[in-house]
Order: sequence, then structure tokens, then C-alpha cells
Amino acid sequence: MIFFLYSTVALCGPLSGLAVPSAAGGRATVSEVGLLGFSINPASVATQSTELKFDVAAIYYDINYEIAGPEQQILLDRYGELPEGWDPIAGTLLAKGFAPNLSLALSVPVNPFSLTVETFLPYGVGGQYPPEGVQRYFSTGGMFLFIETDVGLSAPILLKNSTLQLGAAVRYGRARLRGKANVDTGMIVYDLTGQSGLILDPIMEGTRDVLATGNAFGYTFGFHWIHPRIRLHGSYRSDIDVVATGSFDNYLSTSLTVAVAGDIELQFQLPKEVYLGVTLPLNKLEIMLEGGWVGWSSYRYMTGDVTGIELVSDNDFFQEVLQTYGLTTNDLLTADQKINIDTGFQNSYFGSLGANFLLHPKFTLLSRGGYSSPAVPIEYLAPANGDFETFQVDLGGIWSATKNLEFTLIGQVMLRPTRESKASIYAPTKPSESGLASFSGEGIYRQQMYKVGLTTHAKF
Repeated sequence: MIFFLYSTVALCGPLSGLAVPSAAGGRATVSEVGLLGFSINPASVATQSTELKFDVAAIYYDINYEIAGPEQQILLDRYGELPEGWDPIAGTLLAKGFAPNLSLALSVPVNPFSLTVETFLPYGVGGQYPPEGVQRYFSTGGMFLFIETDVGLSAPILLKNSTLQLGAAVRYGRARLRGKANVDTGMIVYDLTGQSGLILDPIMEGTRDVLATGNAFGYTFGFHWIHPRIRLHGSYRSDIDVVATGSFDNYLSTSLTVAVAGDIELQFQLPKEVYLGVTLPLNKLEIMLEGGWVGWSSYRYMTGDVTGIELVSDNDFFQEVLQTYGLTTNDLLTADQKINIDTGFQNSYFGSLGANFLLHPKFTLLSRGGYSSPAVPIEYLAPANGDFETFQVDLGGIWSATKNLEFTLIGQVMLRPTRESKASIYAPTKPSESGLASFSGEGIYRQQMYKVGLTTHAKF
């Protein structure tokens, strides 16, 4: 039996914006020469000095999703009205809040190299939503966090009239996934029998809770070619194969206390990334042109297995009944299950144009504008699988307090045009093995994000 699967797409989703979200303070770009660029370009740190960087940031998000919920018509056709006490699945989801972001890096000279270590959060989404809300069959809460630590070596190579900086790093990541949502057991009955009469029946509404963690490794390498009149920059971050293991609990109905519990293993691949940049130094002004590509298509399918399945109950009476009749480990009810989730992710592109202007020996003005294409096609859009094309504007400054200590303050505005899905690829009658068995994501999606980051950078 397939007890979940159909809305497991709610487990995770991407952060919109310029590929890897800039490490807290906002100066982590392929063109940044110095410790602050290490997370994107490991060639950035090629100096014979000890450096320390600490980033802290706050991200504000504002979500307004008008969910069409066309499947609600099933109940109107069946009963002539919505059942008393049943919460609609057509309506508006509103959510606002703040999320923190941190990054810490240290570089020490190991002649002729620089050894650098940085810990940061390149991927992270999450939230808590009302269990009776219109989005509940997609998500009632959860998170996807990938905490990364990079260890790299870099060194300069002196050429005739220029310098070539090369660097490479090993990436270690810790993934944590938590997905909670309401589930429609009537969809399971349909998948097994072809009978749709129980889809969205109030007594068939249950809940699901998945928690999984895993470790993964990757690599990155990059370069800076520095000439008095022009600088060229490039880096590559490999894809990362993640295997996350944990627990799975699925209550078949909120009216009962019987649940399906087991062990879960999920496999997915985080994308490879390519970054390119050009910097033109013009006296007190630097102009940076950057662009790149993110291979989100490798993240399209999440596969996995649920094993060690048992029927369990929080109620002592029901638990005794299950054990008495041998239902807790019945082969038909507790057979291992395969997972296949189709998120629809596609490759995305991004580009930006920036300028740094030295206003004063102690103060530099920073500005940048950029664009990123969405990773989720419109037909795959859903409350827990949302992404937007993004127009990003950054404005900030660097204050050099002393020769060896500077502070950077940057504000980022991420403008995201409204997206409207009129023909969702998801449907409750799709076969579970297709990875598309879920309620429709049709609706109007609005989301804006703002970020303020402070970077402290010290040399010793």
C-alpha cells in the first residue's frame, strides 16, 4: 500500500534568487577578491595573512498565495455543500516573518598557500502554517536546511604583468529535512482500487510527519586573473548527492489513532553551479559584470524507500487490537514502499551588474542589480513548491574602521513578479508512481523578500 508519496513534494523547495544565496553579509560573489568571496570562489583568499569574517543577517519574507483548490468542487458535487466543520482548500494563505542567516570564515597562511575554512547556509527553506489552512495538503510546516563547511587551499601565481590566483576546496554538508502536512487517505484508496468516492472525505483526512538527516560531500574550484586594467573571475561548485535517513509517521485519519510508522531513506542531488565575472577598475570606481548557471534539473526527482513499516496506535485499546490480529506487521499492510517525487525543477540562469565607488579612504559605496530565472516551471507551481523570477537590488557600504578592521552593511530587495498557475500538472488521480499525485497547485502566487546583512572582517 502507498501511504504517503502524493504530497511529499512539500518536503523541500528552492530559495529563489541569485543561485547560492549570498552568505549573510552580501559580498559573497565570484568577483570578490578576499576572504568574503571564498564561499563562491575558493581562489579569493590568496594572501599571506590571517583573516576572520563573521556575517549575520535577517531575511524578511511576505507571502500571499491565492489557492484555487479546484478539487473542492468534488465535495460540492457529492454533497451539494461543503461538509460542516470541514476547512476549505480554496482561499488565501498569508504568511510573514523573519529568518536568520549566519556565516563564519577563517583563513591562515600556510606558505605558499592560504588555508581557509568557512561554515555557511547555501540552501534553506522552512515555515509553519495553520493545520486547518488552505495549504494543509501541501504543508503545515517543516524545513530543508543544508549547512555547509568548506575547507580550501589557494595560492597566487605571479605572471609578467598580472597575477593568477587559483583555489580549490572540499565541501562537507549536513542536510536536515522535516516535512509535515495533512494527507488524504481517500487518494490511497483510489490508487489501490480506482474508486474515487472517498477522495476529500473528511473522515479520510490524516497527517504525515517526516524527519530525515544526512551527510554529503562535494568540491569547488575557481580562479582570479588580476591585471591592472581588467580582472577575470570564474568558479565551479560541483553537484552533491545527498542520502538522508530518518523516521516516517502517517496517521490515516485525524478521527482515529492508527498510524503507519517506518524508517525512511531519501536520495536527491543538489545542483552544480557555474559562475563567471569581469571587473573593470576605473580609478575610484569598480564595475563588476557577473553571470552564471545553476543545474537545478538534477534536483527534479527525489527518490527513496520506506522500510520497517508497522501499524501503531497511541491508544492502548487500538494498539492491543492491532497486535492481537497481527496487523502491526502484516505483510500486505506493511510492505516496503518506493518513493518517487517529481518537483519539476529546471536549470536557472542569473546575471548582475554592480559598481563599487570609493567615496572616502574609509568608506566605499556598494551597489548591484541582478536577475535570476525561476527554477520551477509554472505548471509545477504549488504552495510548497514555489519559486519566482527575481529582480534583486543591493545597496550598502564598507567602513574601514582601521587598517585591519572593516564593516560591511548591505540591504537587499528581491522583487518577484506575481505568478499565476492556470493548469497544474498535479492531480489527486495521477498514479502515485508518477510523483505527480497531489492536489492542484492552481492559483495566484505573490512573494517578496528583503534582507539586511552585516559583515565584520578582521586581519591579523
